Amino acid sequence: MYNEMVRRGFSESSLVYTFIRAFCEKGRVDEAIGLMTEMEGKGLRAYDETYECVIVGCADSGRLNECWSVFEEMLSVGFVPSGLLFDKVAEKLCDGEVEKVNDMLTVLLDKGFLPSDVNY
Repeated sequence: MYNEMVRRGFSESSLVYTFIRAFCEKGRVDEAIGLMTEMEGKGLRAYDETYECVIVGCADSGRLNECWSVFEEMLSVGFVPSGLLFDKVAEKLCDGEVEKVNDMLTVLLDKGFLPSDVNY
């Protein structure tokens, strides 16, 4: 279906984001990550929303190490997460990776992110 839509002239980056979001919402995180990797291999740049979808998908699936890895990748390419994303990731990490919440907060503070009272 994806290839057919591209052939018909749909924007490839928009399609990829839509498919990644749908995969993550359905718990199909491996497919979302694979599509994101394929997209980057073709020279398409992931949006901050793309990273956020994958991060939340990983967090919701209990894949906290992958969640953290994608979060770090997001930061490394220059995107700063929204407060809502920070809250979601922190909540999931607190279930078993409390030290990573502190690491995440430190990294974000170093990048100029000012968390809200809710974040603390």
